[in-house]
Amino acid sequence: MPNLFAADELNRMREEGKIVKRYKEAGNTNESPEAISEWFFNRVKDNMHLSICMSPVGDNFRNYCRQYPALINNTTIDWFMPWPEEALIEVAKKFLDEIDLPEAIKPKIANMAGYAHATTQEEAGRMEASLKRIFYVTPTNFVELLKGFDKILASKRKAVREQIKKLENGLGRLEVAREDVKIMTIDSEVKRAEVTKESAAVQILVADAKKEQEVADEKAKFIEAESIKIEAEA
Repeated sequence: MPNLFAADELNRMREEGKIVKRYKEAGNTNESPEAISEWFFNRVKDNMHLSICMSPVGDNFRNYCRQYPALINNTTIDWFMPWPEEALIEVAKKFLDEIDLPEAIKPKIANMAGYAHATTQEEAGRMEASLKRIFYVTPTNFVELLKGFDKILASKRKAVREQIKKLENGLGRLEVAREDVKIMTIDSEVKRAEVTKESAAVQILVADAKKEQEVADEKAKFIEAESIKIEAEA
């Protein structure tokens, strides 16, 4: 695969006319395509470096070393040992500097994260000694812990903002309802005064109608008496 990429790059540089210029600048005089290609691939081999990172979890690293001995013979292996608690705390502080938090609580969170990871490492060692079971606690786990904290913090803040928004909407509706009730109360007072006024007028009309009814009853009695008298005379 690296050779394929190198060949593509060689063709691209040939099309752009750069490969011959670089070849001459290096002090070469043989401009045959074979010589230029050999020079190019030698430079790729001299300058190309690969960094391969493998996790100790499982048997993959062991199997890869058996299948590809070059991983041992042609590479330099750096073994990353467990980080001390002080280093974990410094990494946590550097990570927390990019998070929007009060400065007073950042050191406390960093200390707690470092202590939790260091304690987990110790407990993993105790489990391996007593139960013969290996539980890998790597720096990647610590970084994932910090990323998880950032993710949970963002999620909780989002939930709080949504609750604040809902509360603000509810308070806004209550304020609108309060204004509506205030207006309705004023309207009801005006209408109540009108009803009271109309009731007084109705009471007057009822009293007048009662008086007229009494007068009508008296006239009816007089007419009835006169009718009896007339009939008797007749």
